[in-house]
Amino acid sequence: MHDMLLLEGDVKEVGKVDNLILELEEHIGDFKSKSAIPLSNSEVERLITEFQEKFPKEKLAEFTFEEYALGTDQKDESYSYWLEYRTKDLASIKGGSVKKHGIWFSKEEGIFKAADKFQAGSEEASMDILRRALLDLLENGELQDFRAIEDNILANGIKYKTLYMYYPNLYLPMSADDHYSYLLKELGYIPDQYQGVGAKQRILLEIKRIGEGLSELTNYEYVHFLYYLFGVPRRKKPRSPEIWIDGGVLKSKIVEEGDVEATLKMNYQVLEVKMSPLKKRQQEVSGIERKAFKPDYEERQRTRAIIGAKGETLVMKYEQDRLKKFPKLCDQIEQKSGTDDGLGYDILSFETDGQERFIEVKTTKGKVTSKLNFYLTDNELQKAKDMENYWIYVVSEIDSVMPKIIPIARPFADENQGCLEMKPTQYLVSIGVSEKEEMKKLTTTKAPFIKMKTLALACHLDW
Repeated sequence: MHDMLLLEGDVKEVGKVDNLILELEEHIGDFKSKSAIPLSNSEVERLITEFQEKFPKEKLAEFTFEEYALGTDQKDESYSYWLEYRTKDLASIKGGSVKKHGIWFSKEEGIFKAADKFQAGSEEASMDILRRALLDLLENGELQDFRAIEDNILANGIKYKTLYMYYPNLYLPMSADDHYSYLLKELGYIPDQYQGVGAKQRILLEIKRIGEGLSELTNYEYVHFLYYLFGVPRRKKPRSPEIWIDGGVLKSKIVEEGDVEATLKMNYQVLEVKMSPLKKRQQEVSGIERKAFKPDYEERQRTRAIIGAKGETLVMKYEQDRLKKFPKLCDQIEQKSGTDDGLGYDILSFETDGQERFIEVKTTKGKVTSKLNFYLTDNELQKAKDMENYWIYVVSEIDSVMPKIIPIARPFADENQGCLEMKPTQYLVSIGVSEKEEMKKLTTTKAPFIKMKTLALACHLDW
């Protein structure tokens, strides 16, 4: 088995990946036979060679404004134009505003423009900042210093597309953070645990390096292989936070294994409850030794995903039933989980007056009791506190003939504080290390935040 130590100096996650890699590599043959890739390897090499010959690394220090920027009379031959348009089939950075390039020429105003990070009083002074950023990027890129790369002031699209164009064997042709988060989630990781594109790219590169079949793919092939398996996240409208998934032969895997069709045919019971104060817990009896056990984390994660998918499907059915007399609202109900992990809720629904209802679904096989226990991520907790109409739907007895749906409105409202408790269940640990022969210290620090919290709610169940 392989342990992944990701990001030098920070233990972000130690995961067993052999089974994951074996499962991925089963599909490489189909991927290649179906030619599920826009460009051949020879076409990729040709475009990269053309780019490097036109913009050799040693000449970046002498870049002029006209050679770099969009909007000038030479725009079709500029670095920014080649990066965004001439090589778009290698890695797309389209979308967003021209500000992502840092410096450009505004035809409407007829003047040179610079984003805030590059403003320095004059065109040449701004170009000095940009040239330095590019040179630092390539220097740190050759060393694969992801920390320094993340600190670079260039926008992510420019940063990671540039790295791929000069170091195609070291970096992936993908720069969108939401793409990384989506793919990591599909691979069984928790994207919120990794801050920045660099950390997330490092994980995907490590998986590729370990896999015998995956390592034989070029980085261009590898990215499109992942898209072939899980689909491509796309925005419904330019700059819209709403995302849909285009394609993906494995996209519906968890849903299929969760037997969604059967779930849709199930009856359910909705329990209307009110929150009430928690009873004090009895102290644990001392002297009783708890038996240690070694959980199968992969199987646990797989089971939770299947159970979670069934619960969300049942809640979608309930919300459609609840709003069936309001067809316009019913048509707008949307399952958000799996497309945008940063929203902090699973389903967008509505009140009968049109107000949005944000629903986080928690599903269990267990029976309903007077105390409900479940996990919330830090992101979900913050959204639950910040959003005005945030609901938690607890789905219990999901494998029974009559699952129970318990909707809880605004659980973190001030009036409910005596009715719930939270305790930390996971910590981020950072350990400083050095070479063995010169090791001087070993430090461990508790993280300044808790990744996962347990939330226990006590409710009177009135049914």
